Amino acid sequence: MPEGRHFLSFEFTPTGKADLAKGIGTPATLRLLVDGKEVGRGDLPVTTPIGFGLSGAAAVGADPGSPATPEYKPPFRFTGTINRVQVDTSGELIEDKAAKFRAVMKRQ
Repeated sequence: MPEGRHFLSFEFTPTGKADLAKGIGTPATLRLLVDGKEVGRGDLPVTTPIGFGLSGAAAVGADPGSPATPEYKPPFRFTGTINRVQVDTSGELIEDKAAKFRAVMKRQ
């Protein structure tokens, strides 16, 4: 990721239903976008069928939880600047209108 201000977004689109009786969460398609452009996509066959505590669901700037792989050493602190974090569970696409405006102005 190049230095500078960027708008990162993550989309979670359910593709089926959870089977809580079997301990299986909702399958989904995941997308990672940088400045509105898709940079990654994948299918998640299942999710965790339960909620997480306050420290387990989302962390910004550091990840104090268990590592996903042995190569990942928590807390993996981010040393840059995070200007804003926005969490939206409405299902509507979030657009960074300020970034779009800056892009248009660069072309002037």
